[in-house]
Amino acid sequence: MKKIVSRYKYLIGLLVLLSIAILLSGLPKKMLSMAHRSLLARGIITPNQVDVPAEEGAETEMADFSLELRDTQGNPVSLSDYKGKVIFINVWASWCPPCIAEMPGIDALHKKLPEGEVEMMMVSVDEDFERAKEFVKRKGYGFNIYTVEGELPDFYEAKTLPTTFVIDSEGKLAYKTRDMYDYNSEEFKQFLLNLR
Repeated sequence: MKKIVSRYKYLIGLLVLLSIAILLSGLPKKMLSMAHRSLLARGIITPNQVDVPAEEGAETEMADFSLELRDTQGNPVSLSDYKGKVIFINVWASWCPPCIAEMPGIDALHKKLPEGEVEMMMVSVDEDFERAKEFVKRKGYGFNIYTVEGELPDFYEAKTLPTTFVIDSEGKLAYKTRDMYDYNSEEFKQFLLNLR
């Protein structure tokens, strides 16, 4: 009887160690990201998106241009420098599976847009910006990433990740979603280009 209990404890200990090793390897995050991407691509899950304004001529919220960022070289970047342009802002983190799942679509959209027509600003909220830079470099994405300098203004508060904002050329909020979305579509590309 003691042998059976001893083997049972040994197997439980082995399973616990194996579980810890799997968690530390990062495999669950990769698997979850792949699952999110697959579900998104098949249309099985759809994000909660909000197109603003809902009606023609409705009042729209003006964007907060006080957002201060830092680029990958450490240079300060102010959102106010981009007034008059269409701005796509995605708030994300390298540890967020839904963020990771939507990145290939964002990168594909970025490559399809005519240069200089839409400012793509991928704003990392990683505590360690180096980690975000390494992630983007490893994946080979072509968009620019930024980190927040100071505090994120309330307007861009991201209660969930990813959160995306689109600001039109007049400085009005044209689109907001607090969920992942497949941005790699002709429809979304045209939506952005029509905001000029």
